[in-house]
This record gives sequence, C-alpha cells and structure tokens, in this order.
Amino acid sequence: MKNIEFAYNDLDIIQDDYDISLRHISVIDSKIRTNHQVLGNQCCEIYFIINGQCDYVSNEYNDTLKKNDLLFVNGRNSIASIYATTQKLKYVALGIGGILVSESEYEESTEHIHRQLNFRDSKVHMFFNELIEESENQEFNYLVVSKYMVKSILSHIERCEIAHFYPISDFKQHNELIKVKEYIDSNYRSDILLQDLAEMAFMSKYYLVHRFTSLFGVSPINYVLEKRVDGAKKMLNMYPKKKLSEVAKESGFRSQSYFNQVFKRRVGITPTNYKRVYNKIPLS
Repeated sequence: MKNIEFAYNDLDIIQDDYDISLRHISVIDSKIRTNHQVLGNQCCEIYFIINGQCDYVSNEYNDTLKKNDLLFVNGRNSIASIYATTQKLKYVALGIGGILVSESEYEESTEHIHRQLNFRDSKVHMFFNELIEESENQEFNYLVVSKYMVKSILSHIERCEIAHFYPISDFKQHNELIKVKEYIDSNYRSDILLQDLAEMAFMSKYYLVHRFTSLFGVSPINYVLEKRVDGAKKMLNMYPKKKLSEVAKESGFRSQSYFNQVFKRRVGITPTNYKRVYNKIPLS
C-alpha cells in the first residue's frame, strides 16, 4: 500500500472552547526498511507507531519508537528523519496548529514527550485507526469525520492523562504568571504594587488577578501577604528577641499595627503570642 501524505490547509477544529487547526496528516506504511524526512511545521506534531520500530532523529532530539508509542513534538522548526529499524513500519503523523503539549496540567511545555499506550488507552488506539481509514479511503465527508477523530484523539489523550494540550496563548500567559510569582517570591519584602505586577505580565490588573487566582488558588496581593507572614514566622522562630517592629519592617509590612492585624487574621494568634508559644516563653 502506498504512503498517504496530505495537508488540510488549517482545517479549523473547536476543542474545549479554543480554536486549533489540523495542518496535515501523514500515514506511512512501509513494507521495506526505509527512511522518511519530516518537515517542521511550527505546530504540535503527534506521531503514533501502529506497527514496527523506528528511530526519530532531529537536531534537537533523538529517540527510538516502537509499536503503540506516542511522540509529541512542540513547535519544531527543523527537519527530522524517521529511520525504520524493522522490515515493516506503519505510523501516522498529525500536525496541529494553535496548541502546545505538556506532561501534566499547568506544567510548562516541553520540547518532546514520549509515551507508551497501554490497555486503558485503547480508545486512543481505536480513533487513530479510524482516522487512518478515513485518510486512506477519503470517502464522502471524510474531512468532517477526520475533524471528529482528531478531536476525539486529543480528548482521550487528556482523559487518560497521557499528555495535556493548551492554546499557545495560554502558555505565554502561563509563563508570564510564573514570572510574576517568582518575582513576588524574591521581592515580597519590598513594596509591591498590583499595577507593577500587571505591567510585568502584560495584562490589566483585573485580568491578572483573575488568571493568577485561577492558576495558583490565591490572588497576587494575598500571595504577597502569605509570603510576608511566612517570612515573619521564620524570623520569630529564629530570632525570638527581635523587636516586632523590626520583624514587621523586614517582612515587608508598612507598620507594626498592620503586621499584627494581618498576622492574627492568617495565623489565628498575635505575633507576640506566636513567639511565646513557639519559643515556650512563660507568661510574665
């Protein structure tokens, strides 16, 4: 059977309220040991090995793939080669624009992810086979059916926790939010304004609060206060004789009264009582 390679010209697919596009499908079925060049398409590439074994080789990454293996490649711009290491090799390659892949939810994207399908991933295998059948036969409405198959493949890959997909725009925003969090971790003792954090993340103040809270479960300002209280607790533990006014200032609070107020609200007792309980200081 001959190999099948064709482009879909950015066939739009709606996946979980965001737009992605199917750039191409390649179905390679080799009866003899051979090599194939894979062009970079600046999109997420998904390779599924139906049968046989091969070596995937690019400037950035080399790997050996065998039957039932999935390989995800993010935004590759270079040319890769697939070298068959068995007499028979059959695989399908999908190029999907608009998304990146990560190993788990809310982790940053990685260049490559290699997974081996097992029994509970059988639906992923089934949808790949059906997609190949549609690509080979190209019967009436095969484009519509192919869109459904690709959407089903992505959904089942996420359901089985093989990998997670996100819009490229979400990854960019995610990385900006990580930078904001790291900035707070390093500078919570200094004056931090919400407007400054928003400018750092290239977002409005309101959108920053929404996205930061969704990602980390706490608003940026409350995260700053958490870091300051944690810093104050460490100082009270290590330096029980240190004045509370100094602890407040060095933890980033503008006044001792505000420090006392925030500390009690978050810890449940005043800084004075905390210091006494932690260091077992008797009542005077």
